Amino acid sequence: FNIFENAILPICSKAESIKNKLLELGATHALMSGSGPSVFGVYNTEKDAKDAVDALRHKGYFAFFSTPQKSI
Repeated sequence: FNIFENAILPICSKAESIKNKLLELGATHALMSGSGPSVFGVYNTEKDAKDAVDALRHKGYFAFFSTPQKSI
């Protein structure tokens, strides 16, 4: 949950569009990061995440793949 989404998404249609696109591309969760306008998606598999990155880049968005840092 990000309380800033209520204030930012209605006035930043691109961030809302990207969030919806992440969900359409199979994200189990999509959320605006911090006070925005960065948005991230959580995927069940690495392949799904990388496919989403490719799809977003193909549409001209700046997108990248990341994995959680492993505990030491």
